[in-house]
Amino acid sequence: MGMWPIRRRYGPYAWSRTSQAFYDTLIQFVGREDRVLEFGSSTGHISFRLAREGYRVSLLDIRAEPINEARQLFAQAGVHAQFFVEDFLQHNGSYDVLWNSGLIQCLLAEQRQQVLRYAATLSRRLLLFYPDTDSSKKVCGADNSKIPGVGDAVEYSVADLPELFCRYYDNVYWGRLPAEKLAVPFDMFWLQGDKTNG
Repeated sequence: MGMWPIRRRYGPYAWSRTSQAFYDTLIQFVGREDRVLEFGSSTGHISFRLAREGYRVSLLDIRAEPINEARQLFAQAGVHAQFFVEDFLQHNGSYDVLWNSGLIQCLLAEQRQQVLRYAATLSRRLLLFYPDTDSSKKVCGADNSKIPGVGDAVEYSVADLPELFCRYYDNVYWGRLPAEKLAVPFDMFWLQGDKTNG
């Protein structure tokens, strides 16, 4: 595999090595006909690429501003998606795949369980990307006033996350994205769960 620049443009969005690594992992678990929801999406640059390539994509964020920006960027590029401004835990829908990056480490243990439990009611598959919060090279956010997953929002250890996934999903897969590949100072992880029963 060739190297790509640290930053380049993909449509109206900046694209990084981390974006590419997340995208490469995500498409291993998503089929073209799958209904895909990125929750806590912000402006959804990876979902933009999926949608541009023909995937069936929805974006959800509790904040109106990034969803409105995404709606505008998608429309300008002629890319179709659905957009929702609401709390994930209040969302009604049915999807083949749910995914998120950068939220789960900003939730306390009970909140993480609540998100995983609710995600399992909306979809049989969930994929999360998250940083190695226990790495000495990871500077964890500490701002309690920020919405989880945003900027310098407080972050917690997520060492228990694989075990939590096993409570809600029958098959759990885990992977590491090394810092060197991402051009960041710490590793990122991905965790994917499948439910085989209703």
